[in-house]
Amino acid sequence: VLHADCIKFVTMFRSLLPAQSVIALVPLLSRFLAAEEFVVHSYASIAIDRLFALMAGTDFKIPTSNVKEVYVPLITALFKCLSMEDSEENPYVMAAIRRLCERATGLLSPLAGPMIEQLTAVLARVVKGKREPKFCHDLFEVIAATVRDVCTATPTQVENF
Repeated sequence: VLHADCIKFVTMFRSLLPAQSVIALVPLLSRFLAAEEFVVHSYASIAIDRLFALMAGTDFKIPTSNVKEVYVPLITALFKCLSMEDSEENPYVMAAIRRLCERATGLLSPLAGPMIEQLTAVLARVVKGKREPKFCHDLFEVIAATVRDVCTATPTQVENF
């Protein structure tokens, strides 16, 4: 409960935090993604989604260049959340993945193969029944953003998709 409350505090007051503090929070939040409690990793996903959407004037408060070293582990941790029993179709986790993929510029190439495999497995599971529309929408956005990022960085990869 204490972890969830701390994460919710960060999410609520994110616009009041200085940029350096927001950047420092990213690796801390990624540790909470491994929590088995649904509420904790869901709140961590919400916080990540909202922190990466945060603007400072006309620029993002968290420039991608400042968090390059944690980008791949962060996306990997979010995908691990989707493999947890109670979070197989967690819309908050998928929204955070979508946000990170939208902001990635040339960072997804090392993850593209495993990401597409996992996204295809999730898609196969989702088409079998009624699912939450937001989760499905974000799923397709992630697939599109991944293909766009990889093919923009290396145009020869178009054939692999």
